Amino acid sequence: MNPRESLSAPFVTSIAAIGLIVLTAVLTVPSLLAAAFGGTGGGADPAEQIAAHIDEYEELRAEYEARFKGRSVFFRPPPPPRPAPQRREETREEPP
Repeated sequence: MNPRESLSAPFVTSIAAIGLIVLTAVLTVPSLLAAAFGGTGGGADPAEQIAAHIDEYEELRAEYEARFKGRSVFFRPPPPPRPAPQRREETREEPP
């Protein structure tokens, strides 16, 4: 077996792995730098964003509270009604 042939497969695999690492770095480094040095990115006032989140929270809390009112924690609700029985039509044979 030729030593050159035995090294070609690991060499090609290594080159492919290095290429994949470089490609990943090229695609992720710009977003990493933008996140690290770009500031908030939104340009909006953080106090306004927090106020919007608080308003949204209050609306959802009121909705959840309205759903919970009137329920009992200690009793299960009654089961849903059973479906009506279906009538089977029997075919009667006439005697000869």
